[in-house]
Amino acid sequence: MPDVALENLERLVREVLAGMRLGLEEAREARKAAEEDRSRAEEDRRRAEEDRKDARERFEEVVREARRSREEIKRLILTVGKVGLGIHRTLNTHTALLRRILARLGARSNGRMNGRGRMR
Repeated sequence: MPDVALENLERLVREVLAGMRLGLEEAREARKAAEEDRSRAEEDRRRAEEDRKDARERFEEVVREARRSREEIKRLILTVGKVGLGIHRTLNTHTALLRRILARLGARSNGRMNGRGRMR
């Protein structure tokens, strides 16, 4: 009987050792998978940071371009205003000159000539 107990004990020890080996192998595989996951996560974080940096740079460029465009539009509006004012002044000057010429020629305000050379 002691041989049966010893055999049972040896078998039990072998099963425990096999279970421990299996557990250790599973733990190694789990650690390896965790390291791969951590490596992928680090790579994803690095890529995400680069994407954020690129997006920030693109946004800042768009803002700079918008500011340049806004300044250019302001300059164009001022230029158009100055040109318009110049045209207005020129027309006023020409209108005044034409009125003086017509007055000297003796035209009335209705387009007829009066004898004294003045506009009525």
